[in-house]
Amino acid sequence: NLAQCRRMCDSGDMKGCFSLGEFYQHGDGVEQDFKVAAVFFERSCRLGHMEGCESLAFAYHNGEGVDKDRREARRFFHRACDGGRKEACQWLAEP
Repeated sequence: NLAQCRRMCDSGDMKGCFSLGEFYQHGDGVEQDFKVAAVFFERSCRLGHMEGCESLAFAYHNGEGVDKDRREARRFFHRACDGGRKEACQWLAEP
């Protein structure tokens, strides 16, 4: 649930931060807010959660919650790909 994920993230849990990003991205139990989602995806990525890095890459790719920035998107796709996220690797193969 949202409160549990918030406590987990506050204590440095990468999965808790990623889950909070998803809550805000989808408006699940909170008002949808792509900026807040991107903040939590960035935090989870910084803590080593590769799905968080991939979600942050998509945020930059689509301009959701952050300025659209192809270079930043590729940087986070690279990080996610290096961490084993196959979909991120496929996005890097796109021209």
